[in-house]
Amino acid sequence: MSKTGEEVSFKQEKAPMGILNLCRPSPADPEEYIFPLLKGKVVKDPFHERQLISSLNVITNNNLKRIAKLAGISGPISFHVSRHSFADYARTQGIDLHTLSKLLRHSKLSTTERYLAKFDQRKADEAMTRLFGEE
Repeated sequence: MSKTGEEVSFKQEKAPMGILNLCRPSPADPEEYIFPLLKGKVVKDPFHERQLISSLNVITNNNLKRIAKLAGISGPISFHVSRHSFADYARTQGIDLHTLSKLLRHSKLSTTERYLAKFDQRKADEAMTRLFGEE
């Protein structure tokens, strides 16, 4: 993760790896990045690397939008939306805020709280319906 300046690794679980292996060359190189956007690119310095990653993310997000449209999926689609989706899924599965903050590599817990704010509103609305809604 170049944003924090540190490399990060996560335990690779079987189910997500099955999906990710569809994106990797066969056989998968365990040392390769999951999304090798920089493979074959000449990186001059950290600033150039950040610019290159940014422009490649734009291209990838545009491709994701085209794929979503072909699949009949509406709504926002991007790498960043996937982070929000992951965070909401983890929260609904009972992952505590502190652990989730670590998984997202947020340096402050308040960042994670802001990340989940709109999802918390949905949960509050569902709680009100459960408490006072029509039966």
